[in-house]
Amino acid sequence: FPGQRPSQPPPVKVEDEYHYEVNEILDSRIVRGRLQYLVRWKGYGPEDDT
Repeated sequence: FPGQRPSQPPPVKVEDEYHYEVNEILDSRIVRGRLQYLVRWKGYGPEDDT
């Protein structure tokens, strides 16, 4: 329906653990000597980027 977001895909179960699929790596940075990535998840919008 117009104005409604499509339903988001469920996580994928791998060896009894749930995982989400990455659509795109948007950015990276180093914080306290550790590399962090900004991720767009497959089937999710920009508001769900982490």
